[in-house]
Order: sequence, then C-alpha cells, then structure tokens
Amino acid sequence: MSFAPSTPRGARDLRSSDKACADDFCGGASHAKGVAPAGDCDSYEVEVLIVHSWTASWARYCPRCGKEGFDSVDGRKHTCARCDFQYYHNLAAAVCAILRCGDDIALVVRARDPGRGLLDFPGGFVDPAEDLETAVLREVREEIGLELAAPRYLYSVPNVYRYREVDYWTLDAMFEFTLTRRPVFTLNDEILDVQWWAPVAIDPTAVAFASVRSAIRRLCQGRVGD
Repeated sequence: MSFAPSTPRGARDLRSSDKACADDFCGGASHAKGVAPAGDCDSYEVEVLIVHSWTASWARYCPRCGKEGFDSVDGRKHTCARCDFQYYHNLAAAVCAILRCGDDIALVVRARDPGRGLLDFPGGFVDPAEDLETAVLREVREEIGLELAAPRYLYSVPNVYRYREVDYWTLDAMFEFTLTRRPVFTLNDEILDVQWWAPVAIDPTAVAFASVRSAIRRLCQGRVGD
C-alpha cells in the first residue's frame, strides 16, 4: 500500500507552489520565512461558535413521557414542559493522535460522515470508565493498526461533531507521538487512507474539523504544547 500524499475529495493539491493553505493557517509569507505571524491564528473558537451554534431541533419529544414540548433555551439543558424531565446534553471527551515522523505528520482520510473524504487525526471518543491515555492508544490501534506507547499530552481544543443532525460538542485532547520511521498501517473500515503531510502544505478546506485545523495552525507556528 502506498502512502504518498494524494488529494482528498474536494481538496486542492497544494504541495507545489500554491500556498494558499499556508496563508490561511499561518499568515502566509511571514511563516514561509520561519517567522510566526503577528496575532493569534487560533480562530477555532469563533469558527465553532459561528458555524455550529447550539441546535436543539432534534429534541422535540420527551424521552420519558413521549410528549412534544421537550424544549431548550441554550441547546444544552432540555426540559419537558409536561413531566418536568430534564436532560443535559453535555460535551463529550475525545482524543486525537498527532503522529510525527521528521517534518511530516500522519493524517487519515475519513471513510464515514461527518467529513467523509476529508483529513483528520487518528482518534475518537473516550469510552466510559476510560482515561484519555488509554483512549488514544486504543483509537490508534483500532483505526490504523499501530501499537504505540507513552502518549505525550499537548493541549485540548473544543470542537463540534455533527452526526445525523445532532451537534455533539466535544473537548478534543491532543497527544503527540514521535516516530523514527514511517510504519506500515492496517486500516479499519472507518479509514480510507493514511497520508503524510508537511503541516504548511495542508489545505484547511480539506480538514474535517475545527479542532484539527487549530492543531495544524499551531504546528505551522511551531507551537506544540502551549
């Protein structure tokens, strides 16, 4: 199996002289000279809040009494007007694995929605009674067949995972793994491909989630664990 970078569905190939992605991620020419751009490129908070405002339309009927009128003001706390049942749609914990080999990082191509055909980090939701470190090792093993150890925690980023018209707000914990060579991957049915990319060569429109775009911005700027 070849893992030479190819262009995901709907994305432009920016591995040549076209560096519009670097402009979006890292301030363009200033980054090309190795200088971090002025200001903060981490606009994921604005991106998440504008693109993914709380949606409560999916929760019309009370899961206890079955009556209509299961309303929410902020999309998080839902209350039934008839039986007073309350449900809190709180955020979920998720993990992402940043696999680095030399100057490149490994990105998977998603086989399923949300974001089918787009780039993502290996990762997923944390299972009940599971800690973050165990979760990221499990997800890497399940998705791309690698047995890794000693995940290095970097930071966390808020995100929105929309699945079948429901917004699941998540807190994505980023973990770094440094590899000495590019391994052979064994993919499950959630992954179409694994591709190695230099962070500055990644088109942000080819990336599935705001949290991953934020992490790539930090990588472009040389900001790892801050």
